[in-house]
Amino acid sequence: MVVTRKHKIVMIALACCLFLGFTLYEQVMARKNVYVLSESGPVSTDDSEQTELSSDRSALTDEALQQLESEGAAPAKIIVHIEGEIAAPGVYELEEGKRVNDLVSMAGGLTPEADRKINLAQKLQDEAFVYVPALGESNQADVTSDMAAGTPNIAFQPSATFQGSSLININTADQKSLETLLGIGTVLAERIIAYREEKGPFQQLQDLKKVTGIGDKRYQDIENDIRL
Repeated sequence: MVVTRKHKIVMIALACCLFLGFTLYEQVMARKNVYVLSESGPVSTDDSEQTELSSDRSALTDEALQQLESEGAAPAKIIVHIEGEIAAPGVYELEEGKRVNDLVSMAGGLTPEADRKINLAQKLQDEAFVYVPALGESNQADVTSDMAAGTPNIAFQPSATFQGSSLININTADQKSLETLLGIGTVLAERIIAYREEKGPFQQLQDLKKVTGIGDKRYQDIENDIRL
């Protein structure tokens, strides 16, 4: 077979096409992403890192939210009663953890006749009764008979000289103590306690008539036997 000039040109053209095609194929393959195959399917390294970061961010967010909720929680309240040589004796609501000094400040401070030998640093508890004695009064820490059993009493309370120690405190007395009042049985005692829990402490003795079942007549029967 005689190879002509035309045949040579065709063969050279084919060789050039094959060379160009092979070079282009290698470039395309080099640019493809490589994936690691596992039993669960293809996993990209970038995707794994992003998932891990997202999980960390989520955990940090939950922790931050819990901290904010903890910091923003309203402090618990306590109800305490103060009498004696104080400018404005009565029942007060304070934040849990407050001390006698805070209560004295809220009640207007001590009178000039007050005995200063009291522990203003003592921490208050719910339902506590504080009595500030005058100079010369006995400063015993006895628990009076009208206080409910187990009621936390902080004591500046002179049991021998404190007037009305035999009266029933309608803000702190338990059910058994309330039932000792004339005409107050189990049902009315429970209603008094429920009223205190729902409405807060009685601000004056006449507020006792707001309890269902205690009218003017029943109130008059016990008026001289109760106190705040």
